[in-house]
Amino acid sequence: MSRPALACSMLSSSGMKALSKNSTRLHRFYFGMNSRSFVLGVLLSMFVPKITIATPIYKFTTVDVPGSVSTEVFGINDLGQTVGFYSDSSGLRHGFLRSADGASFTFFKVPQGTGGTLGLGINNAGQIAGHYFDNSGFHGFVRSTAGSFVTFDDPQGVGNTAAFRMNASGKVSGFYFDSAGGVHGFVRSPGGTKFDNYDDPQGVGSTFGQMINDSGQIAGHYTDSAGNVHGFIRSADGTSFINFDDPADFSVTCAQAINDLGAVTGFYLDDSGGTHGFVRSPDGSSFFNFDDPQGLNQTFANGINDLGVLVGHYIDPSGHDHGFLATRVPEFSSTIVLLSIGCVTLVGFSWRQKRSRQG
Repeated sequence: MSRPALACSMLSSSGMKALSKNSTRLHRFYFGMNSRSFVLGVLLSMFVPKITIATPIYKFTTVDVPGSVSTEVFGINDLGQTVGFYSDSSGLRHGFLRSADGASFTFFKVPQGTGGTLGLGINNAGQIAGHYFDNSGFHGFVRSTAGSFVTFDDPQGVGNTAAFRMNASGKVSGFYFDSAGGVHGFVRSPGGTKFDNYDDPQGVGSTFGQMINDSGQIAGHYTDSAGNVHGFIRSADGTSFINFDDPADFSVTCAQAINDLGAVTGFYLDDSGGTHGFVRSPDGSSFFNFDDPQGLNQTFANGINDLGVLVGHYIDPSGHDHGFLATRVPEFSSTIVLLSIGCVTLVGFSWRQKRSRQG
């Protein structure tokens, strides 16, 4: 994988640490019609002492472009269309658009992209952003739904511009390298007449802007003076940054994408060198960490849509990249089922006791 394609991708991988959500204690239920029903209520409370908030369960689908050597998925829209890139037998990378049902692939390359084309982000209109490589470096592009391309460079990063996503209003996010090797985020205005370049205050010269959502918030990451990598969320007006680390990380948290609800996905590096995906809740109060079952300790989450569907890639034991799509599975806690049965039993018992007294 290229450094422009994924600023944090030059990471090794090993072991999984998943965080579980905390549980909340069961509230006491008082049906106080008689002492026997109260005793039964106490016994049921002892039998079901907690309502367990289960760890989210996802169904993982592997995505491989037929005939490819490796496949990486980076972006997904709310329709379920996904984009990414694959490598052919010669090592050249090509962009692809996968249909929502997974039945078809559309392949594309920028005409000037003699060194490869990476599809990275897709909006709900089907417009794709990414970057391509030629002899002078790498450059941003936007692909229309009709298949035409607009290519561009940040004026401060000619030959070193990486684009990641165009939002609904036409703004494009990404990063560029300056002439001294510093890295800065950018927001390209609709039509490309203006570039708003920026740095995270804690990562001046090492700020990697990634995906932008439809409200204008940007997820990305920066490197501090000690060489550690931290995630950030840039506000839509660019006046503030929220910096964060996955609680389980060792020295690297890479934020890759943010949906319109404010949920952020990316990956982190653990203390044994393993790489794992994460989802940060919109308010930052919780992290869900995960691995694709086929890529334990080698999982990279890259995109999330408003339905919470995740995309990314994993590395198998033989060292090959495969894309994945992870859809949340509806779940029903067995603890809550027991609680419901207990409550019904308790109410029924109390009702029978009341009827017997009336008789």
